[in-house]
Amino acid sequence: DFCLSRGLGDVYKRQLPQRDFGDVHPIAGEFVDGKVYVYRAELDEMYGQITPYDWAIYDAETNKRLDYHYTSGNRVVDMTYDYTTNTMYALVEDKSTSGEIAPTSLCVVDMNTGTYRIIGSPGELTAIDGNNKVAIDGLITLACDATGQLYAMSSYRYLYKVDKFSGAVTQAAPRHNLGTCLLYTSPSPR
Repeated sequence: DFCLSRGLGDVYKRQLPQRDFGDVHPIAGEFVDGKVYVYRAELDEMYGQITPYDWAIYDAETNKRLDYHYTSGNRVVDMTYDYTTNTMYALVEDKSTSGEIAPTSLCVVDMNTGTYRIIGSPGELTAIDGNNKVAIDGLITLACDATGQLYAMSSYRYLYKVDKFSGAVTQAAPRHNLGTCLLYTSPSPR
C-alpha cells in the first residue's frame, strides 16, 4: 500500500540499492516530501529484545541517510503525516517493553530530531479475543486521511477515529470477531 499509494510502482519489481544485515532495523516510518523518516530498533538475538535505537532521515530516491539522532524512551510502533497541519504523529508505547507491544498513546513528532511529545492516551481499550474472552487491546497502526482525520487500528483489528488534540478514540466501524479455528469432528459411527 505504501509504495502503490505514492506512485512507486510494483513493490516486487523495485530493486533495493543497498541491504542492511545489521541488528538495527526500521520499526516505524513515513514518507514526506521526498524523504523517509524512520524510527529504528536494535534486535538483540541473545536476549530476544527489541529496543529503540535511533531516528533517521533518508532521501527516498537514493536511500542515502541524511541525518540521524540516537533516541531514548519507549518504542514507536507507527507514524503518519497530516498534510493539513504539516504535523507528524506517532503511536508510542506507554511503557518500556522489549517484546509484545504495550498499549500506546498518540504523540507529535519533531521531524528534525525524532523527539516526541505525548498528546494523550486512548484510554483502556478492550476487545473480544479469539476465545470469546475480554482482552486488553492497544493501538498499533496509524493513518491520516486527506481532511486531517486520524485513524488507528488496534491489535484486535478494531478501527477507531483518533482526536489529534487529546488522543481519545471513538469507534469508526462495527467491531468484528477475530477469525478462529474450530475443530470439526464428524459424529462417530454407531
